Amino acid sequence: MWFLAAFTAALITPTDLKPSSPKNNSSRQEVFSFAPNNTPVARVYIYGRPIYVRQPFVIPQRDFLEKPRRPAIAEEKILKHELKRLISSPDLFSKRKFRNDFSLPPFFNDWDHDFPRPKYPLPQCYTNDSGFMCCNPRLEWLMKETYDDLDMDPKWQSCNIEKLVEKIQENAHEAFDLNFETIVGYGDFATKVHFYKDYICKIERGEKFIIAYASPSQPHPEKEPYIIPDAYPTAYQTPYRG
Repeated sequence: MWFLAAFTAALITPTDLKPSSPKNNSSRQEVFSFAPNNTPVARVYIYGRPIYVRQPFVIPQRDFLEKPRRPAIAEEKILKHELKRLISSPDLFSKRKFRNDFSLPPFFNDWDHDFPRPKYPLPQCYTNDSGFMCCNPRLEWLMKETYDDLDMDPKWQSCNIEKLVEKIQENAHEAFDLNFETIVGYGDFATKVHFYKDYICKIERGEKFIIAYASPSQPHPEKEPYIIPDAYPTAYQTPYRG
């Protein structure tokens, strides 16, 4: 026993007990290629064995710190070089057939196009400024004047459409010596009526839609018959749809 103790004391010398300097431990230190990640590590047990897992989204890129970044001036030069190369490159469609035959469709302008004339029952019928059919300019003027006169009257209420109907019929009877029918509405409406000669007109005035036409059966019709052009042999018999 004394022999083993003496042999052990001979192996352990005072020089071995001195603390090693940092220079001597430099070879035993772990060298990282990037800064170590000190984020928390999760410990997971799989089949009773601990597995240390680090979140993948916190692992830093290995070459991010060492990768040199190009200055903005160099990137601008590269961009200019690429643009010059694209501009000076040959045409990519030079071998394409019928290239010069391609053309855009002609530009369509509504004002340059002549729309077909609406099919009116009489040749003298026209479209007024309200967008409706009128066949007698005098009747159209009378209807507008009648409404304007009532609108200027402080005693007349705009909701009293019955007064407007009576006034138009009265003024039209005095002007043409004929019986008239009048329809007034707050919204647009469609009509299918028979009328006498060309006395029919529809207008929009004061947010109201007004149509006036002479009754097809008059108590004192004119002695001379109404002459219908040959181009419109059935114009008088065709009712107006407005």
